[in-house]
Amino acid sequence: MKSSRLINFAAVLLFISLVGLFGGQNNENPKKWTVDDVLKQESAGSFNISPDGNKVVWVKTRPNKEENRRVGDIYLTSLVDSTGIQLTRGKTNDGNPQWCPDGKLIAFTSNRSKDKKNQIWLISPQGGEPWQLTSLKNGINSFKWQNKKHIVFTAREDPYFYEQELKKKKDDAIVVGDQKHFLPVRLFQIEVKSKKIIRLSMNSGKINEFAISPDGRWIVTNEAQNIHYPYDYRIPPRQFLYDLKNKTREEIFTEKNMKPYNFVWKLDGKGFFCSQRISSKPGDDYVGVPVLYYFDLKTKKYERVPLDWKWKLGFFGYQATEEGLLVSLANGPWNKLAFYNEVNGRWNRYWLKDKHGKNIFINTVGKDGKTTIFTYTTASLPPQIKCGKIQDHKLVSKRNIIKLNSWIAKKYIAKTKVINWKGAHSDQIDGILYYPYNYQQGKKYPLIVSIHGGPGGIDRDAFREGWSSYPNILTSRGAFVLKVNYHGSGNYGLKWIESIRNHYYEYEVPDILKGIDYLIKKGMVDPDKLGIMGWSNGAILSIQCVIETDRFKVVAAGAGDVNWTSDYGNCAFGAAFDNAYFGGPPWKRPKYYIKKSPLFKMEKVTTPTIIFFGTKDTNVPTEQGWEHYHALQQIGKVPVRFILFPGEPHGLRKLTHQRRKMEEELKWFDQYLFKTYTVLNEAFKKNSPLDLALRIAKAKKVNGLYGENINNILIPETVKLDTLLVGRFEVTRAQYSLFDTSYHYSSETENYPASGITFEQAKKYCKWLSKLTGKHYRLPFVKEAEMLIKRAKSNMDNENNLDYWAGYSITPDDAVMLRPKIEELEKSGTLLKPVGSFKPIGKSNIYDLGGNVAEWCVSESGEGKIMGISAVTPKDPKSVYLPPALKYVGFRVILEKKE
Repeated sequence: MKSSRLINFAAVLLFISLVGLFGGQNNENPKKWTVDDVLKQESAGSFNISPDGNKVVWVKTRPNKEENRRVGDIYLTSLVDSTGIQLTRGKTNDGNPQWCPDGKLIAFTSNRSKDKKNQIWLISPQGGEPWQLTSLKNGINSFKWQNKKHIVFTAREDPYFYEQELKKKKDDAIVVGDQKHFLPVRLFQIEVKSKKIIRLSMNSGKINEFAISPDGRWIVTNEAQNIHYPYDYRIPPRQFLYDLKNKTREEIFTEKNMKPYNFVWKLDGKGFFCSQRISSKPGDDYVGVPVLYYFDLKTKKYERVPLDWKWKLGFFGYQATEEGLLVSLANGPWNKLAFYNEVNGRWNRYWLKDKHGKNIFINTVGKDGKTTIFTYTTASLPPQIKCGKIQDHKLVSKRNIIKLNSWIAKKYIAKTKVINWKGAHSDQIDGILYYPYNYQQGKKYPLIVSIHGGPGGIDRDAFREGWSSYPNILTSRGAFVLKVNYHGSGNYGLKWIESIRNHYYEYEVPDILKGIDYLIKKGMVDPDKLGIMGWSNGAILSIQCVIETDRFKVVAAGAGDVNWTSDYGNCAFGAAFDNAYFGGPPWKRPKYYIKKSPLFKMEKVTTPTIIFFGTKDTNVPTEQGWEHYHALQQIGKVPVRFILFPGEPHGLRKLTHQRRKMEEELKWFDQYLFKTYTVLNEAFKKNSPLDLALRIAKAKKVNGLYGENINNILIPETVKLDTLLVGRFEVTRAQYSLFDTSYHYSSETENYPASGITFEQAKKYCKWLSKLTGKHYRLPFVKEAEMLIKRAKSNMDNENNLDYWAGYSITPDDAVMLRPKIEELEKSGTLLKPVGSFKPIGKSNIYDLGGNVAEWCVSESGEGKIMGISAVTPKDPKSVYLPPALKYVGFRVILEKKE
């Protein structure tokens, strides 16, 4: 992000074509992470507990291939027995579900209406079709239940006459900084039964946040006043208190430099809590940390709550409970949870008593002040969504309630460790270290440093695998991954986050490089195999690192600045950010801006560089990418590649763009760091006849017969699939006949699978082959056969089965009616084909796992079992499997590995 910012030899590629989303990747080890795995993850959020505390409504966010983005569905889960139902589904984004105070309805926002505007919808907790509550021309911004009959929401007014006239003229010109038309966002109330809407406010600013008191009488708002505020941080929002009973509006927090936000009412409604950013420079708090305030409704006075914690508030908010305000305190890569309450004018603090507390993140607390939904996670543990009760400053009755991404349990997850070393000024630097797949102590590995954004962001001891940073893919490739919480990171207190003001790059880069040195000194990392990557401020620091040293073999920079002078004018918050970190505007400090801008040092770069940008990025303007690319391209010293994603803002939203970014990045790493990259032929189509011919040509042959020659005997070739050495083909007739001289076949079918084989004959062949070669060959066990059949499942349309011969997907009735035709063909020949006639599976190119002959395997009791599809078997997955006649049964071998 830069917000802060929290994402030929040299060629620029404008990415326009769409690529496949979830298909086409084959990985020899299914435990290793792939790009597909990253993209298919689901997440849970927006939890809201029912008034009776027995249920929770929430949003599951999932990838939607057709829409090419992630969408949200509303789910309902019981907190009693963890059963659940899906309430909404479809292509739209449903979100922010909230219970009606009487528990009879759930309101949520969605753009499912014809006009695609964000509106309020209602649904019964029992399910059924949702119905639309609001139909505003500009949609709604946010909403909250006021009571069981009314909802309060924020929205713009319907289009003004000025806007309507421009639309008639098709005039889409934009007036920059048009304060006159900084159109208000106001409060409205809607009666659920009649749908009657009443305007509650006539403010001139934009309400961007509001909170309603528990009794529904009071509303506190945060109202933006100036169109330029995000850019220059000069004219701040104002805060107001609305009394809906007496219909009054009063400005609060009028003291200079007060800009509170994140309002949370006490359960008794006597006041509310809020956050306020502080810095060492009053009035200049763009870089700062939040502290906690309390506003008393009776006296209309506010006070700062004494947190008695050196690093102040953390990133993860606070919740009202029966035992006080449950607060997340800043704690570096972890969380720190405490309760605060006031008794007789004195604030008391009580720590949350839980041995896992530093890795617990509170999602929500119910209206009863006891029931809570929380997440438990570490960098090596995917999020566990749990519920519990707050009792005596503890979480009791804890249990899992929502299970997502169950497939991850079968995946390798890197071992992680929070490590620390001495960085700039000999200050302690924390980092999250991810260990390589099958790590062996004493061996040196490549290292990829993955840098977070911000600079006020943070890398937590929490699981995260996304398109911008994917440590488990990289560790699966055999590398360490290091995430660094450098000087200027958030969640470490005011002194730390302010340390880089007027010292940008000066401390962060040494922090990163010294972390690398620390791992090299410990003998864990190969100093000649270093890479670095990052998005937003992570890219900004990555770029500077490869200017200051030639140690890196590769750099991947996504949305990173190189020219701070142009950033000042082009960035959506350029003046606020650059004034804060560089001590003023470029016209007052021109030499300093040039000194700090990597653009003017590009001749020092010796590292192959790949650059990513969205064309609609205003956080780090797209022009920064062009400046970076053209500088390296014109200097001509290093390979450079520039990928643009049309229509994308600072963070990539389209699934195809996220995929392309990861695939391009991984190819860059493979080429310049891992040295495993093979140049792809763009004219070559996967699974084309040419591809299939090249793949079958790799199979071993002796005088035109498939197999390999051992002791002048033709034996089956085996290849590696996961942990098995399995026959590339079913045992052929030519191979089998060398064992059983009584086995006869026509000369033109030598490469057909041996068929008509009994279980005893198949076992005896394996025993004979083992004796001949001095190796241990056997038949597959049932579990191994099941795995092989499962691997073939996605390839069933490309196998020799009955559907292939029919030319369509057949039903059981079709199969019966086709039987006479099959028998007619069998009089003159067979439905079998030479092994390797159809598309293989996996990079090992294993053939006929889903057709040709069914195959023998060994059950747990040692008996033979026929498994798999043959040329006369339909592929219908709903049918009960019936083994074919023996003439369509053969086998393939497994070669036992040496211990």
